[in-house]
Amino acid sequence: NAYPFDPQGASVNVTISESHATMHSWPENFFAEFDFNTCNLNMNGEGLLRHVGLGVGARICVYNRVERYADRNVDTGRKIITFRD
Repeated sequence: NAYPFDPQGASVNVTISESHATMHSWPENFFAEFDFNTCNLNMNGEGLLRHVGLGVGARICVYNRVERYADRNVDTGRKIITFRD
């Protein structure tokens, strides 16, 4: 699903079997937000964000992993990913 905004920007949602991704953009602020949600605890979210960030020409990405399973011991935290010109 995609919802474009006038005069610019968009919100997009993609749903697959055990995951979904959303993107919201504010081109006038040179900002986009991507959310990736999955039940796969082995997914490399940081690698996915690097791939998407490079693909859209980002200079900086902020990676936040949120663990939603209280009974799991998973490293969580925030990382700043920077890309060089």
